[in-house]
Amino acid sequence: MPPRREGSSRRRRGKGGEPFSGSLVESDSSSSTNSGDDCGASLPRYQSLLASRLAYLQLPPSADGDDPGSVNPRDLTPGEIVLALTRRPFLDDEMLDALVEYQVHKCLNDETQGQDSGEFHSADVAMASADSGDDIRDEDFHKDCEKMWSRKTPVDEHTKLDEQQHDELYLRHAYFRIKAFLLLKGKTIDKLDDAALERKYPPNLVAEHSYFLDYERDDAFGWYFDSNLCKLASLTDYQRLVLFNDCGDEYDNCSRYRLFYNTPETDRDYLLYWKALTEQIKWIEAYIHRGKISDEWENKWMKAKYQAIRIATDFDNIHLDLASLGFLEFIWSTRINVLLQKDLDGVFFEIWKLVIRDQVCFKEALKQVYDLRKFPSQELFMKVELDGKFRMEKQFRRCTVGITEEVPEYRARELIAQQVKNKLVLRHGYEQYAEKKLKVAEYIGLIRKTST
Repeated sequence: MPPRREGSSRRRRGKGGEPFSGSLVESDSSSSTNSGDDCGASLPRYQSLLASRLAYLQLPPSADGDDPGSVNPRDLTPGEIVLALTRRPFLDDEMLDALVEYQVHKCLNDETQGQDSGEFHSADVAMASADSGDDIRDEDFHKDCEKMWSRKTPVDEHTKLDEQQHDELYLRHAYFRIKAFLLLKGKTIDKLDDAALERKYPPNLVAEHSYFLDYERDDAFGWYFDSNLCKLASLTDYQRLVLFNDCGDEYDNCSRYRLFYNTPETDRDYLLYWKALTEQIKWIEAYIHRGKISDEWENKWMKAKYQAIRIATDFDNIHLDLASLGFLEFIWSTRINVLLQKDLDGVFFEIWKLVIRDQVCFKEALKQVYDLRKFPSQELFMKVELDGKFRMEKQFRRCTVGITEEVPEYRARELIAQQVKNKLVLRHGYEQYAEKKLKVAEYIGLIRKTST
């Protein structure tokens, strides 16, 4: 049997016994890799930093003698894969800044960038409508709920895997970890099917290295196979896959998410359901600022709930519990967006144009943007900043690092919005959880990729 339970984490330690965290290996932003060609002496900081942080992740030489650890840092994986497979402590400001610099570098060297329309698309650009949609009668709402209840299929939580099945599961999961390792090291695994992988790393070699459970660690992989879920015979590997909940607060209801036992089909339907909520119940934004105490707010909240359940009936894999949780998280997300984050990327973008392009100081740029009265949701925060507080300037600096004046405006706005999302939005709901879990499962070959 494997030496320890899945999902546990044993951190490697540096000198003096302290655990690695953040930057695992001191990185040199000017480091280079000479491969004997004329590709240039300097290595983009993102690739250099990623190489240094992954240096401790190693595979033994495979059965055919291949050394997967010797990877040219120039060939390291794209940022979207790193964002999907790793976890929040790994993606600190230094890594995110390096990734933006790399994206800027690629943008400026992309000969086809002129073919882009240059138009920035954002769900937050449209204003909330005062039209709150159709009223739904109580009796129709109850019918919708009954329809949704019938979709929830009970899961057998009593039948356990036998010893042979458990050993097979551990071996299977080890190969998923190897695939993730190869992806993070810049290897292409599309042509490496399960049979080929088993030839390169036979079961006895995998067992000798503890099924590579060390890869499920605090400072790298952002996912693992939950030990309790791995005992249940009725579940699929996708249902056993769980994301880390860093500091216990990255995802709002993480322990509840895993107990839904959602399938890939359910998670894909949920993403469509969430998109429909943001489009069809966007009108609730107009009432958020009035608070929960008033009778008007209670009426609008109940109306929105009825509409949300009606929307959920269109998705065959969404049951009532999941739809209800989605609605509550939608209201919470909308409230945070309206009261704190709405249009923040737009404010930073306008300030960026003045600071970077026109060489205006931050406070003067902020005053000019404030006087535009273009972003009412951020006016209070801008006024507080103009009165002598320094919260917004610090946030602005964090979210615009590496975005130079040469970057096209449409791309600059996209990168600023990306940084606002990655650095300032610290708590997430099931929409982000399901999206990342699907990406992880697709990248490591646990489920098939879809076109949507």
